Amino acid sequence: MAEDLGTRPSWFVGAAYNRTEDQTPRFLAEGIWENGYEDGKYGDLVRSMRPGDKIAIKSSYTRKRDLPFDNRGATVSVMAIKATGTITANPDDGKQVKVDWAPSVPPREWYFYTNRSTIWRVAPGEWMEDGLLSFAFDGRPQDIDRFRNEQFWRERFGDLNGEQRFRWTTFYSAVATRLLDYRNDRRPLVDGIQSISGDLPGLGIYLNDRYPSGERGPLQDICPFTTMGPCCINQVLSGVPLSPDGLILRPL
Repeated sequence: MAEDLGTRPSWFVGAAYNRTEDQTPRFLAEGIWENGYEDGKYGDLVRSMRPGDKIAIKSSYTRKRDLPFDNRGATVSVMAIKATGTITANPDDGKQVKVDWAPSVPPREWYFYTNRSTIWRVAPGEWMEDGLLSFAFDGRPQDIDRFRNEQFWRERFGDLNGEQRFRWTTFYSAVATRLLDYRNDRRPLVDGIQSISGDLPGLGIYLNDRYPSGERGPLQDICPFTTMGPCCINQVLSGVPLSPDGLILRPL
């Protein structure tokens, strides 16, 4: 028996090639959505899309200000719905589907339950998924209070009846967000670690790197989130409370 459209998944898809080249105007004008990967990535998902399925163009990001609730200074996941539509045809090439689009002007913002993947398959049946589908395709408001007080988010955003636990999560969330600025230019992170290593001997383990040739030498590159290690050492050994805005590493 064919799957009923009421139980079919809906699709939340990205439209930014290389993170910056927004294809939304082209997709709307041509009545398509197109997978930007040339190596076959997501091809099976694209082929599984069917005529009649709902689809939405999304943009996922984070924010700390101008939110419709008290976020207590913590970073919030946001997903903007830029356009919604119905898939009308799938040529089964793993690249493109035809879509009858309707733009969302201005984009509508959804909070907490988000996804950064290029294609997010959302099936109905659970309250979070049902809420998102109703928000995106039926125009209903998000029940923000329910999401704020769900177990995963309530320590940071919920209605607390006692002392808030795990306050450090806000601090490290802010640091992680700040580190994203260095994902394409890690040199300032390396320079910062080297600069403070003389005062904090515990950082020496990060300066003796092993190269692909097997030789050892000064650190030349670092994953932004690996910087969390020296950040913690710096904070503990110095005894100085440092702000995520300064990326904890004083010279930065």
